Amino acid sequence: MSKFGHERHGAAGLQQLREATTGICNVIPLTAEDDFYLSSTMLMSGDALLVDSSTSALEYHRTPARGNLDHYHIALCLAGEMGFSSGRRDVTLRPGDVCLLDMAQPNRTVLTAERGRSRTMVLLQRGLLAPKLAHPDSATAVFLPASHHHARLLAS
Repeated sequence: MSKFGHERHGAAGLQQLREATTGICNVIPLTAEDDFYLSSTMLMSGDALLVDSSTSALEYHRTPARGNLDHYHIALCLAGEMGFSSGRRDVTLRPGDVCLLDMAQPNRTVLTAERGRSRTMVLLQRGLLAPKLAHPDSATAVFLPASHHHARLLAS
């Protein structure tokens, strides 16, 4: 297992994030660039990457011209909201909600939260998770509300 973290602040931090993700997505701040912040800790374990992060309000926009992301995110919203849309699927996660997101399709993600941990995600390669799903190409955004017992189990 390897663990690493990032802290980025202000317009310079936003530019660093944009450069790091240029082949994947557009990063659009929803606040003044000087108010931008990103704090993340990542833990690589085998074929999975665990990401615990918080950001200022941001939008990530990925189009077909942007990298081939052939993996899934399992996202747990801890604070604020996380909006995800892809095709006709549109979900909004609030604290305690869990969602399986297929990153192979063009999508838009909007993040809002106060400072502090806002979400935890597990990133899994498609080849690892798809064989376990009944309809892997239809799993654009499978949503579990915080009130669902499976979401409570995952969150704990």
